Amino acid sequence: MQRIETWLMACGLAAAAALTSGCGPCQEIAAHRDAFMNRQPVAQQSQPHLSIAIPQKMIDDAISAGLDRITSKSIPIPGMGRLSEYVKAFKISPKRMVITQTQRGQYQLGMDLDVGYGSRSLFTMSMATATEPVTNAKKGTVELAFRADDLKSVTPSISANAGSKLVTALLSGVPSMVRGLVPEREVRRLADGAIKYLSDNAFRLLSDQILKPMGELARVRFTLPDLPIASLELVSQNNVLQINARTTLPVSSGLSPMTASMARQLPADRVHIRMAPATVVELANWAIVGGKIPSTYDMNGRVSQSGTFTPAVEWTGGEKPLKINVWSAQGTCIRARIAADPMVALSKGDLKVGVEQVEIEEIVGPPLITDGVVWAKQLWGNSIGRSEASLSTASLGLGKGGSKGLNLSTVSLDSKALSFSLKVGSSAAKARSAPKAALPVASIPLACR
Repeated sequence: MQRIETWLMACGLAAAAALTSGCGPCQEIAAHRDAFMNRQPVAQQSQPHLSIAIPQKMIDDAISAGLDRITSKSIPIPGMGRLSEYVKAFKISPKRMVITQTQRGQYQLGMDLDVGYGSRSLFTMSMATATEPVTNAKKGTVELAFRADDLKSVTPSISANAGSKLVTALLSGVPSMVRGLVPEREVRRLADGAIKYLSDNAFRLLSDQILKPMGELARVRFTLPDLPIASLELVSQNNVLQINARTTLPVSSGLSPMTASMARQLPADRVHIRMAPATVVELANWAIVGGKIPSTYDMNGRVSQSGTFTPAVEWTGGEKPLKINVWSAQGTCIRARIAADPMVALSKGDLKVGVEQVEIEEIVGPPLITDGVVWAKQLWGNSIGRSEASLSTASLGLGKGGSKGLNLSTVSLDSKALSFSLKVGSSAAKARSAPKAALPVASIPLACR
Protein backbone atom coordinates (compact mmCIF):
# COMPACT_ATOMS: atom_id res chain seq x y z
CA MET A 1 0.00 0.00 0.00
CA GLN A 2 2.78 2.38 0.92
CA ARG A 3 4.55 1.58 -2.36
CA ILE A 4 1.36 2.48 -4.31
CA GLU A 5 0.97 5.81 -2.45
CA THR A 6 4.63 6.61 -3.06
CA TRP A 7 4.20 5.82 -6.78
CA LEU A 8 1.05 8.00 -7.05
CA MET A 9 2.79 10.89 -5.30
CA ALA A 10 5.83 10.60 -7.57
CA CYS A 11 3.58 10.45 -10.62
CA GLY A 12 1.67 13.55 -9.52
CA LEU A 13 4.88 15.46 -8.81
CA ALA A 14 6.24 14.49 -12.23
CA ALA A 15 3.08 15.69 -13.95
CA ALA A 16 3.18 18.96 -12.04
CA ALA A 17 6.84 19.43 -12.88
CA ALA A 18 6.17 18.81 -16.54
CA LEU A 19 3.47 21.49 -16.57
CA THR A 20 5.36 24.17 -14.65
CA SER A 21 8.88 23.80 -15.97
CA GLY A 22 10.43 24.73 -19.28
CA CYS A 23 10.06 21.14 -20.44
CA GLY A 24 9.67 19.98 -24.02
CA PRO A 25 5.90 20.56 -24.44
CA CYS A 26 6.08 24.06 -22.93
CA GLN A 27 9.05 24.98 -25.11
CA GLU A 28 7.22 23.72 -28.19
CA ILE A 29 4.16 25.78 -27.33
CA ALA A 30 6.29 28.89 -26.73
CA ALA A 31 8.10 28.31 -30.04
CA HIS A 32 4.76 27.91 -31.84
CA ARG A 33 3.50 31.17 -30.31
CA ASP A 34 6.68 33.08 -31.13
CA ALA A 35 6.69 31.83 -34.71
CA PHE A 36 3.13 33.08 -35.21
CA MET A 37 3.79 36.46 -33.59
CA ASN A 38 6.97 36.98 -35.62
CA ARG A 39 5.46 36.32 -39.06
CA GLN A 40 6.74 38.67 -41.74
CA PRO A 41 4.75 40.61 -44.37
CA VAL A 42 3.98 38.72 -47.55
CA ALA A 43 6.74 39.55 -50.06
CA GLN A 44 5.78 41.31 -53.30
CA GLN A 45 2.08 41.47 -52.48
CA SER A 46 0.50 44.11 -54.69
CA GLN A 47 -3.03 44.09 -53.32
CA PRO A 48 -3.91 46.90 -50.91
CA HIS A 49 -4.77 45.96 -47.34
CA LEU A 50 -7.01 48.98 -46.88
CA SER A 51 -8.80 51.21 -49.38
CA ILE A 52 -10.58 54.53 -48.92
CA ALA A 53 -12.95 55.56 -51.72
CA ILE A 54 -14.07 59.18 -52.10
CA PRO A 55 -16.76 59.69 -54.77
CA GLN A 56 -15.75 62.23 -57.42
CA LYS A 57 -19.05 64.06 -56.91
CA MET A 58 -18.16 64.73 -53.28
CA ILE A 59 -14.87 66.28 -54.38
CA ASP A 60 -16.50 68.27 -57.18
CA ASP A 61 -19.21 69.58 -54.84
CA ALA A 62 -16.62 70.69 -52.28
CA ILE A 63 -14.60 72.46 -54.95
CA SER A 64 -17.72 74.12 -56.33
CA ALA A 65 -18.52 75.42 -52.87
CA GLY A 66 -15.05 76.93 -52.80
CA LEU A 67 -15.62 78.53 -56.19
CA ASP A 68 -18.71 80.28 -54.87
CA ARG A 69 -16.48 82.14 -52.43
CA ILE A 70 -14.31 83.56 -55.21
CA THR A 71 -15.60 86.92 -56.39
CA SER A 72 -15.64 87.93 -60.04
CA LYS A 73 -12.83 90.13 -61.35
CA SER A 74 -12.98 92.96 -63.85
CA ILE A 75 -10.49 93.53 -66.67
CA PRO A 76 -10.66 96.87 -68.53
CA ILE A 77 -11.22 96.74 -72.30
CA PRO A 78 -8.73 98.96 -74.15
CA GLY A 79 -8.90 100.41 -77.68
CA MET A 80 -12.65 101.06 -77.86
CA GLY A 81 -12.32 104.43 -79.63
CA ARG A 82 -15.48 106.54 -79.58
CA LEU A 83 -17.18 103.95 -77.37
CA SER A 84 -14.60 104.16 -74.57
CA GLU A 85 -16.80 106.43 -72.50
CA TYR A 86 -19.61 103.88 -72.48
CA VAL A 87 -17.75 100.60 -72.38
CA LYS A 88 -17.48 98.63 -69.15
CA ALA A 89 -14.91 95.96 -68.30
CA PHE A 90 -14.90 92.23 -69.02
CA LYS A 91 -16.12 90.22 -66.04
CA ILE A 92 -14.12 87.06 -65.31
CA SER A 93 -15.78 84.49 -63.05
CA PRO A 94 -14.55 81.02 -62.01
CA LYS A 95 -17.07 78.62 -63.47
CA ARG A 96 -15.90 75.07 -62.88
CA MET A 97 -12.99 73.09 -61.45
CA VAL A 98 -12.40 69.37 -61.70
CA ILE A 99 -9.60 67.02 -60.60
CA THR A 100 -8.68 64.19 -62.95
CA GLN A 101 -5.88 61.66 -63.14
CA THR A 102 -3.79 62.23 -66.27
CA GLN A 103 -1.28 59.44 -65.83
CA ARG A 104 -0.09 57.22 -63.01
CA GLY A 105 1.06 59.43 -60.18
CA GLN A 106 -0.03 62.70 -61.87
CA TYR A 107 -3.23 64.64 -61.25
CA GLN A 108 -4.58 67.63 -63.11
CA LEU A 109 -6.79 70.42 -61.91
CA GLY A 110 -8.83 71.88 -64.74
CA MET A 111 -10.43 75.28 -64.24
CA ASP A 112 -12.96 76.99 -66.52
CA LEU A 113 -13.43 80.76 -66.36
CA ASP A 114 -16.50 82.47 -67.74
CA VAL A 115 -15.83 85.70 -69.66
CA GLY A 116 -18.81 87.97 -69.61
CA TYR A 117 -19.87 91.53 -70.28
CA GLY A 118 -22.65 92.98 -68.18
CA SER A 119 -25.13 90.17 -67.64
CA ARG A 120 -24.13 88.27 -70.79
CA SER A 121 -21.78 85.30 -70.94
CA LEU A 122 -19.48 85.55 -73.96
CA PHE A 123 -17.08 82.61 -73.92
CA THR A 124 -14.98 80.33 -71.72
CA MET A 125 -11.28 80.22 -70.95
CA SER A 126 -9.75 77.01 -69.60
CA MET A 127 -6.65 76.53 -67.48
CA ALA A 128 -4.98 73.44 -66.07
CA THR A 129 -2.14 72.52 -63.76
CA ALA A 130 -0.68 69.16 -62.81
CA THR A 131 0.71 68.00 -59.52
CA GLU A 132 1.63 64.84 -57.67
CA PRO A 133 0.09 63.69 -54.40
CA VAL A 134 2.16 64.01 -51.26
CA THR A 135 1.98 60.87 -49.13
CA ASN A 136 3.34 60.27 -45.67
CA ALA A 137 3.04 56.63 -44.65
CA LYS A 138 4.34 57.34 -41.15
CA LYS A 139 1.63 59.94 -40.49
CA GLY A 140 -0.98 58.13 -42.59
CA THR A 141 -1.72 61.14 -44.79
CA VAL A 142 -2.37 61.67 -48.48
CA GLU A 143 -2.58 65.21 -49.79
CA LEU A 144 -3.31 66.64 -53.20
CA ALA A 145 -3.09 70.44 -53.42
CA PHE A 146 -3.37 72.89 -56.32
CA ARG A 147 -2.42 76.55 -56.29
CA ALA A 148 -3.68 79.15 -58.72
CA ASP A 149 -0.21 80.53 -59.32
CA ASP A 150 0.89 77.09 -60.53
CA LEU A 151 -1.32 77.46 -63.61
CA LYS A 152 0.98 78.03 -66.56
CA SER A 153 -1.26 78.59 -69.56
CA VAL A 154 -4.72 79.71 -70.63
CA THR A 155 -6.69 78.25 -73.52
CA PRO A 156 -9.62 80.43 -74.64
CA SER A 157 -12.59 78.50 -75.96
CA ILE A 158 -14.23 81.21 -78.05
CA SER A 159 -17.55 80.34 -79.62
CA ALA A 160 -18.40 81.52 -83.13
CA ASN A 161 -21.02 83.94 -81.85
CA ALA A 162 -18.88 85.49 -79.08
CA GLY A 163 -18.25 88.61 -81.22
CA SER A 164 -21.95 89.04 -81.96
CA LYS A 165 -22.78 88.68 -78.29
CA LEU A 166 -20.27 91.37 -77.37
CA VAL A 167 -21.59 93.71 -80.09
CA THR A 168 -25.09 93.38 -78.68
CA ALA A 169 -23.80 93.90 -75.13
CA LEU A 170 -21.76 96.97 -76.11
CA LEU A 171 -24.58 98.64 -78.04
CA SER A 172 -27.01 98.07 -75.16
CA GLY A 173 -24.93 100.45 -73.05
CA VAL A 174 -24.54 103.19 -75.65
CA PRO A 175 -27.10 106.03 -75.82
CA SER A 176 -29.27 105.87 -78.93
CA MET A 177 -28.02 109.20 -80.27
CA VAL A 178 -24.41 107.99 -80.06
CA ARG A 179 -25.33 104.58 -81.43
CA GLY A 180 -26.43 106.19 -84.68
CA LEU A 181 -23.04 107.83 -85.14
CA VAL A 182 -21.07 104.58 -84.91
CA PRO A 183 -21.67 102.00 -87.67
CA GLU A 184 -22.37 98.50 -86.43
CA ARG A 185 -19.48 97.15 -88.52
CA GLU A 186 -17.13 99.41 -86.51
CA VAL A 187 -18.62 98.14 -83.28
CA ARG A 188 -18.03 94.60 -84.52
CA ARG A 189 -14.42 95.46 -85.36
CA LEU A 190 -13.92 96.89 -81.85
CA ALA A 191 -15.57 93.84 -80.29
CA ASP A 192 -13.39 91.41 -82.23
CA GLY A 193 -10.32 93.44 -81.27
CA ALA A 194 -11.29 93.35 -77.59
CA ILE A 195 -11.76 89.57 -77.69
CA LYS A 196 -8.41 89.11 -79.47
CA TYR A 197 -6.69 91.34 -76.92
CA LEU A 198 -8.06 89.28 -74.05
CA SER A 199 -7.15 86.02 -75.78
CA ASP A 200 -3.60 87.13 -76.53
CA ASN A 201 -2.96 88.53 -73.07
CA ALA A 202 -5.15 86.20 -71.03
CA PHE A 203 -2.43 84.49 -69.04
CA ARG A 204 -0.66 87.73 -68.10
CA LEU A 205 -3.90 89.48 -67.18
CA LEU A 206 -5.33 86.55 -65.24
CA SER A 207 -2.08 85.79 -63.46
CA ASP A 208 -1.72 89.32 -62.15
CA GLN A 209 -5.33 90.15 -61.38
CA ILE A 210 -7.06 86.85 -60.65
CA LEU A 211 -4.81 83.85 -60.01
CA LYS A 212 -2.37 85.26 -57.45
CA PRO A 213 -5.12 86.58 -55.14
CA MET A 214 -6.85 83.18 -55.25
CA GLY A 215 -3.92 81.36 -53.62
CA GLU A 216 -4.84 77.70 -53.11
CA LEU A 217 -7.56 76.54 -55.48
CA ALA A 218 -8.27 73.03 -54.27
CA ARG A 219 -7.04 70.50 -51.76
CA VAL A 220 -7.85 66.88 -50.95
CA ARG A 221 -6.34 65.65 -47.69
CA PHE A 222 -7.06 62.35 -45.98
CA THR A 223 -5.58 61.51 -42.59
CA LEU A 224 -5.62 57.99 -41.21
CA PRO A 225 -3.20 57.90 -38.28
CA ASP A 226 -2.44 55.17 -35.75
CA LEU A 227 -1.85 52.45 -38.33
CA PRO A 228 1.38 50.68 -39.34
CA ILE A 229 1.29 51.95 -42.93
CA ALA A 230 4.00 50.82 -45.35
CA SER A 231 2.83 52.65 -48.47
CA LEU A 232 0.02 54.88 -49.74
CA GLU A 233 -1.19 55.29 -53.30
CA LEU A 234 -3.76 57.60 -54.88
CA VAL A 235 -5.77 56.18 -57.80
CA SER A 236 -8.66 57.73 -59.72
CA GLN A 237 -11.02 55.50 -61.68
CA ASN A 238 -14.74 54.89 -62.16
CA ASN A 239 -15.50 58.42 -60.84
CA VAL A 240 -13.96 57.51 -57.50
CA LEU A 241 -10.74 58.77 -55.92
CA GLN A 242 -9.15 55.84 -54.07
CA ILE A 243 -6.47 55.90 -51.42
CA ASN A 244 -4.94 52.44 -51.29
CA ALA A 245 -2.77 51.51 -48.34
CA ARG A 246 -0.51 48.59 -47.58
CA THR A 247 0.54 47.89 -44.01
CA THR A 248 3.67 46.40 -42.47
CA LEU A 249 1.54 43.57 -41.09
CA PRO A 250 1.70 39.92 -42.24
CA VAL A 251 -1.63 40.16 -44.08
CA SER A 252 -2.21 36.87 -45.90
CA SER A 253 -4.51 38.26 -48.62
CA GLY A 254 -5.42 41.81 -49.57
CA LEU A 255 -8.35 43.48 -51.31
CA SER A 256 -9.55 42.81 -54.82
CA PRO A 257 -9.82 45.93 -57.04
CA MET A 258 -12.97 48.03 -56.86
CA THR A 259 -15.07 47.26 -59.92
CA ALA A 260 -17.13 49.76 -61.89
CA SER A 261 -20.27 48.10 -60.53
CA MET A 262 -19.06 48.54 -56.93
CA ALA A 263 -18.21 52.19 -57.62
CA ARG A 264 -21.68 52.91 -59.01
CA GLN A 265 -23.28 51.58 -55.84
CA LEU A 266 -21.40 53.96 -53.54
CA PRO A 267 -23.54 56.76 -52.10
CA ALA A 268 -22.23 60.07 -53.46
CA ASP A 269 -22.25 61.70 -50.03
CA ARG A 270 -20.28 59.03 -48.17
CA VAL A 271 -16.66 57.98 -47.81
CA HIS A 272 -16.33 54.24 -48.24
CA ILE A 273 -13.60 52.25 -46.50
CA ARG A 274 -12.80 48.62 -47.24
CA MET A 275 -10.44 46.50 -45.17
CA ALA A 276 -9.29 43.01 -46.03
CA PRO A 277 -10.51 40.70 -43.22
CA ALA A 278 -6.92 39.56 -42.74
CA THR A 279 -5.99 43.22 -42.13
CA VAL A 280 -8.70 43.53 -39.48
CA VAL A 281 -7.38 40.62 -37.42
CA GLU A 282 -3.72 41.54 -37.92
CA LEU A 283 -4.48 45.02 -36.57
CA ALA A 284 -5.71 43.30 -33.41
CA ASN A 285 -2.51 41.24 -33.16
CA TRP A 286 -0.45 44.39 -33.71
CA ALA A 287 -2.40 46.10 -30.94
CA ILE A 288 -1.87 43.16 -28.57
CA VAL A 289 1.89 43.22 -29.13
CA GLY A 290 1.95 47.01 -28.73
CA GLY A 291 -0.07 46.96 -25.52
CA LYS A 292 -3.07 48.70 -27.05
CA ILE A 293 -5.20 45.61 -26.38
CA PRO A 294 -4.74 43.40 -23.29
CA SER A 295 -2.30 40.58 -23.96
CA THR A 296 -2.73 38.32 -20.92
CA TYR A 297 -5.85 36.34 -20.02
CA ASP A 298 -6.86 33.56 -17.70
CA MET A 299 -8.03 30.24 -19.07
CA ASN A 300 -11.63 31.49 -18.98
CA GLY A 301 -10.93 34.23 -21.50
CA ARG A 302 -10.99 37.04 -18.93
CA VAL A 303 -8.37 39.78 -19.02
CA SER A 304 -5.89 39.22 -16.23
CA GLN A 305 -2.52 40.85 -15.58
CA SER A 306 -1.36 37.65 -13.94
CA GLY A 307 -2.88 35.42 -16.60
CA THR A 308 -0.62 33.08 -18.55
CA PHE A 309 -2.74 32.82 -21.70
CA THR A 310 -1.82 34.90 -24.78
CA PRO A 311 -4.24 35.04 -27.74
CA ALA A 312 -3.84 36.00 -31.40
CA VAL A 313 -6.29 36.17 -34.30
CA GLU A 314 -6.02 34.70 -37.77
CA TRP A 315 -8.11 34.84 -40.96
CA THR A 316 -7.85 31.79 -43.20
CA GLY A 317 -10.86 32.18 -45.49
CA GLY A 318 -13.18 29.35 -46.39
CA GLU A 319 -15.38 27.67 -43.80
CA LYS A 320 -15.16 29.21 -40.32
CA PRO A 321 -12.52 31.73 -41.50
CA LEU A 322 -11.94 33.33 -38.09
CA LYS A 323 -9.33 31.48 -36.04
CA ILE A 324 -8.41 32.26 -32.44
CA ASN A 325 -5.03 30.94 -31.33
CA VAL A 326 -4.46 30.66 -27.58
CA TRP A 327 -1.16 29.78 -25.90
CA SER A 328 -0.04 29.24 -22.34
CA ALA A 329 3.65 28.39 -22.17
CA GLN A 330 4.03 28.50 -18.40
CA GLY A 331 2.09 27.01 -15.54
CA THR A 332 -0.43 24.84 -17.34
CA CYS A 333 1.01 24.57 -20.85
CA ILE A 334 -1.75 24.59 -23.48
CA ARG A 335 -2.15 25.50 -27.12
CA ALA A 336 -5.63 25.78 -28.60
CA ARG A 337 -7.13 26.80 -31.93
CA ILE A 338 -10.74 27.99 -32.05
CA ALA A 339 -12.70 28.51 -35.29
CA ALA A 340 -15.83 30.58 -35.87
CA ASP A 341 -17.97 32.40 -38.40
CA PRO A 342 -17.78 36.11 -37.51
CA MET A 343 -20.59 38.63 -37.76
CA VAL A 344 -20.82 42.41 -37.63
CA ALA A 345 -23.77 44.78 -38.03
CA LEU A 346 -24.89 48.30 -37.20
CA SER A 347 -28.11 48.60 -35.21
CA LYS A 348 -29.49 52.01 -34.21
CA GLY A 349 -26.02 53.50 -34.35
CA ASP A 350 -24.41 50.73 -32.27
CA LEU A 351 -21.90 48.32 -33.71
CA LYS A 352 -22.92 44.73 -33.02
CA VAL A 353 -20.26 42.02 -33.09
CA GLY A 354 -20.95 38.32 -32.88
CA VAL A 355 -19.76 34.83 -33.77
CA GLU A 356 -21.51 31.64 -34.88
CA GLN A 357 -20.60 27.99 -35.32
CA VAL A 358 -17.76 28.19 -32.78
CA GLU A 359 -15.63 25.08 -32.65
CA ILE A 360 -12.41 24.12 -30.88
CA GLU A 361 -10.41 22.71 -33.78
CA GLU A 362 -7.26 21.70 -31.94
CA ILE A 363 -5.87 21.43 -28.42
CA VAL A 364 -2.33 20.51 -27.43
CA GLY A 365 -2.00 19.82 -23.72
CA PRO A 366 -4.69 19.22 -21.12
CA PRO A 367 -8.20 20.02 -22.45
CA LEU A 368 -8.93 22.77 -19.93
CA ILE A 369 -10.55 25.00 -22.58
CA THR A 370 -13.89 23.39 -23.37
CA ASP A 371 -15.86 26.36 -24.69
CA GLY A 372 -14.35 28.74 -27.26
CA VAL A 373 -17.33 31.11 -27.60
CA VAL A 374 -16.04 33.81 -25.27
CA TRP A 375 -12.54 33.58 -26.68
CA ALA A 376 -13.88 33.98 -30.24
CA LYS A 377 -16.30 36.75 -29.30
CA GLN A 378 -13.72 38.61 -27.22
CA LEU A 379 -10.95 38.54 -29.81
CA TRP A 380 -13.25 39.23 -32.78
CA GLY A 381 -14.72 42.13 -30.81
CA ASN A 382 -11.21 43.42 -30.12
CA SER A 383 -10.41 43.18 -33.84
CA ILE A 384 -13.47 45.18 -34.88
CA GLY A 385 -12.95 47.60 -32.02
CA ARG A 386 -9.38 48.23 -33.08
CA SER A 387 -10.42 48.85 -36.69
CA GLU A 388 -13.14 51.25 -35.63
CA ALA A 389 -10.76 53.01 -33.26
CA SER A 390 -8.50 53.66 -36.24
CA LEU A 391 -11.39 54.92 -38.34
CA SER A 392 -12.50 57.25 -35.55
CA THR A 393 -9.24 59.16 -35.96
CA ALA A 394 -9.64 59.56 -39.72
CA SER A 395 -10.43 62.97 -41.20
CA LEU A 396 -11.10 64.34 -44.65
CA GLY A 397 -10.38 67.79 -45.98
CA LEU A 398 -11.90 68.87 -49.31
CA GLY A 399 -11.79 72.15 -51.20
CA LYS A 400 -10.61 75.10 -49.14
CA GLY A 401 -12.37 74.04 -45.94
CA GLY A 402 -10.77 72.47 -42.87
CA SER A 403 -10.61 68.76 -42.16
CA LYS A 404 -13.69 67.05 -40.78
CA GLY A 405 -14.17 63.75 -39.00
CA LEU A 406 -16.03 60.71 -40.28
CA ASN A 407 -19.09 59.23 -38.61
CA LEU A 408 -19.98 55.56 -39.08
CA SER A 409 -23.06 55.15 -41.25
CA THR A 410 -23.17 51.50 -42.37
CA VAL A 411 -21.04 48.40 -41.92
CA SER A 412 -20.97 45.02 -43.67
CA LEU A 413 -18.76 41.95 -43.76
CA ASP A 414 -18.27 39.27 -46.36
CA SER A 415 -15.49 36.86 -47.24
CA LYS A 416 -13.63 39.56 -49.20
CA ALA A 417 -13.88 42.72 -47.11
CA LEU A 418 -15.07 44.50 -44.00
CA SER A 419 -16.75 47.61 -45.39
CA PHE A 420 -17.61 50.85 -43.63
CA SER A 421 -19.62 53.72 -45.05
CA LEU A 422 -18.88 57.00 -43.28
CA LYS A 423 -20.50 60.41 -43.45
CA VAL A 424 -18.35 63.50 -43.29
CA GLY A 425 -19.16 65.40 -40.09
CA SER A 426 -17.72 67.81 -37.56
CA SER A 427 -16.31 65.03 -35.41
CA ALA A 428 -15.73 61.33 -35.75
CA ALA A 429 -17.55 58.61 -33.90
CA LYS A 430 -15.88 57.22 -30.80
CA ALA A 431 -14.63 53.68 -30.90
CA ARG A 432 -16.73 51.18 -29.02
CA SER A 433 -15.24 48.72 -26.61
CA ALA A 434 -15.21 45.05 -27.40
CA PRO A 435 -18.07 42.93 -26.01
CA LYS A 436 -17.42 41.15 -22.76
CA ALA A 437 -18.49 37.69 -21.70
CA ALA A 438 -17.70 35.08 -19.09
CA LEU A 439 -16.55 31.58 -19.84
CA PRO A 440 -17.53 28.79 -17.42
CA VAL A 441 -14.60 27.16 -15.66
CA ALA A 442 -13.83 23.62 -16.77
CA SER A 443 -11.61 21.70 -14.34
CA ILE A 444 -10.44 18.32 -15.57
CA PRO A 445 -8.16 16.22 -13.31
CA LEU A 446 -5.01 14.75 -14.81
CA ALA A 447 -4.71 11.01 -14.66
CA CYS A 448 -1.28 9.43 -14.19
CA ARG A 449 -0.80 6.06 -15.82
